Amino acid sequence: MTDEKDELEVYFEGEDHPISTEPEQAPVEETDENTQVETESEPTSENTTSVPEGYAPIAALQDERRKAQQAREEAEMLRKQVPVQEEAPDPYEDIEKYNAWMRKQWEDERNREAEQARRDAMEDERSQMLEKHTDYDLMEQTFMLMTIDDKSLIEKMQRSESPAQFVYEKAKS
Repeated sequence: MTDEKDELEVYFEGEDHPISTEPEQAPVEETDENTQVETESEPTSENTTSVPEGYAPIAALQDERRKAQQAREEAEMLRKQVPVQEEAPDPYEDIEKYNAWMRKQWEDERNREAEQARRDAMEDERSQMLEKHTDYDLMEQTFMLMTIDDKSLIEKMQRSESPAQFVYEKAKS
């Protein structure tokens, strides 16, 4: 406080200063602080690419949202693919029901495995036919069009020993 008083006394000593009712406007000096404030308020390339500490860039947040949405959709799709299993009967209450349930579980699993093996074999055979016959794609499309008129062709193809060969020969004829 005393330093301020001394400065004021020095200022007013020996000079006549008119007394005014309006406050004087202090001259505006540009200091480093003022300059910094101005540059912080003006967008610069550094400000647009840098993110304050503790915050994440908007693009990263949007990317994470997109990934989370894809994960939710994939999880929902997988849930739909998993068959709902009925609860196993209590073997102590009814052993016959429990044994029938176990047989059904075993048969279902065996059927799923057989179906997958059949699909794999058909895909392998299709790949071989694609390598062997350059026009197999065209014949396959032709066969698909033929099944519109004759639905029994699908059953015949599935029962045939070589479904890809059946498709090719039927479409060629």
